[in-house]
Amino acid sequence: MGNQNQSVQLDRKMTEAVDRILSSAHAGERNMLYEHEVYQILKITGANTPVYRLIRNESEITPEILSCYSSDRIVLKGAAGNIAHKQKAGAVKIVHKDLDFLKFNFNRMKTDLEAGGHRLEGILLVEYIDYSKELGNEIMLSFRESEAFGPVLSFTKGGSDAEHFARNFSSPNLVLAPIDRQWSEALFTSSRIHEKYIEEGKDDYVGKIISAGLGFSRLATSFSNFFHGSSEFVLKEFEVNPFIFDPYGKFIALDGYATFAPRKPGSGMRTQSKPSATLSPFFHPDSIAIAGVSSTNTNSPGNIIASNLLRSGRKNVFCINPKGGELTVDGMKTTMYRSAAEIKANIDLAVIAVPAAHTLAVLEDLAGQNLKAAILIPGGFSESGQNLELEDQLLTLAREKNIRLMGPNCLGIIYNGSVNSPDINTFFIPENKFSENTGTNRSVAVLSQSGALGLTEIHNLRHAISPGSLSVTATSSMLTRLISSTTWGLIRTWMLSAVILKGSSRAQEPGFSRAVVNVRNRSSSIRREEHRQVEWPPNPIRHPLPGNMWWPRRP
Repeated sequence: MGNQNQSVQLDRKMTEAVDRILSSAHAGERNMLYEHEVYQILKITGANTPVYRLIRNESEITPEILSCYSSDRIVLKGAAGNIAHKQKAGAVKIVHKDLDFLKFNFNRMKTDLEAGGHRLEGILLVEYIDYSKELGNEIMLSFRESEAFGPVLSFTKGGSDAEHFARNFSSPNLVLAPIDRQWSEALFTSSRIHEKYIEEGKDDYVGKIISAGLGFSRLATSFSNFFHGSSEFVLKEFEVNPFIFDPYGKFIALDGYATFAPRKPGSGMRTQSKPSATLSPFFHPDSIAIAGVSSTNTNSPGNIIASNLLRSGRKNVFCINPKGGELTVDGMKTTMYRSAAEIKANIDLAVIAVPAAHTLAVLEDLAGQNLKAAILIPGGFSESGQNLELEDQLLTLAREKNIRLMGPNCLGIIYNGSVNSPDINTFFIPENKFSENTGTNRSVAVLSQSGALGLTEIHNLRHAISPGSLSVTATSSMLTRLISSTTWGLIRTWMLSAVILKGSSRAQEPGFSRAVVNVRNRSSSIRREEHRQVEWPPNPIRHPLPGNMWWPRRP
């Protein structure tokens, strides 16, 4: 990661300075930073903070100290590791900048907090900053280290009612670190708060907020289990609520909160993934074998899939049934082979629609035909707590033979083809219950680990993928494949989990445009918007997340 990390993380000197703060807190057996420590980290990263000083004894409050504060009021904040809500605990108070009055309130707060069982490190004297609390003037910027997704940056309205606002009016806008300046701009402008500043002639405010977002991204990736770093610690949460603009246009972090933990051994983002070319057999196979075609049950999954593929005009479709025989589809007869060994051709894609117990033997048989990819239709594996050893054996075989696996427990793929590559449809839903109607004038792609949900989403359909448990082929790989295509206007997803490890080589081309992912729980949409140019992410992109997330795509 060497050089790459240098561009998305803090430099060595900054990282070491932050690390010393975390090491000191860890030595004090804490996992939460005091607010003055958060201020210190913010200043290291280039953010502005109010004038502050930690006071442990009233004798430290002197006229010389007070002369450092330009305001006529000072905010007293108790510094204690076990205070979750300072206001409720009486650990915040605004007082006039009078020496005796300050000392009186200092002693009173200290006495009250210690009587309440709080271990007090001291009391922070913070400059009081007068500012407008109109909507849009208070901003919350934060990041959180997700165990599944890594550092997630969040931007939303700030202030004391931030949680209420996010819960009832507008979800936070999210992006996954690391980001560059364009992504930081996309995160901020998605909220439309920037329009207020532009209307007021405060264009420079926009740049200051974008720079703050970029600083948070660098801090997050420097102290994350998902990225290599020299520090022994990970910042679990880091929040400023609010950032404000003072009367002179200075962007200042008023209140800060942070938690941290030791870095996990061996952590760091793994960026190795199979080349996207290995997905081609799923979408453009020259030959397809279907295992599990019945000679008596025309509504079996294998038979429906065989019929779908034959009706699409495909020629090299090979049906497998241990008893042999023939399959008739629309008056056309097709040979059923007893085993893959009887097929005198290489197999690009296999669709395995046999009971779970027989899948390993079938895959072993097909692997001898230079098989490149397989779709495992049956359920009854780890998704239901069954056949765990069998699933491991399938995975081992697939890796040994370099076979891409989709499934198990899936519907597979609907992929609208072209003149040179006929359609793919492995959805085994009877035609009287589900009729697939795709076309080149359609623009919706669906990627859903829930087959039932995927069926309800199919409207204006061009492509659909129901990948099931995805034993070897990650949802991210499929999503990357769809994104790199030029044939969609909207991608709808429903994922239990996914990780995109890196973008495709085509993503390095110029002319990539923005798309918005509006994520709600596990469901998300990627919609084309061609008016803003951004680069493909050099970073992991992971689902699912609440709120709004940015994603680039090719128009």
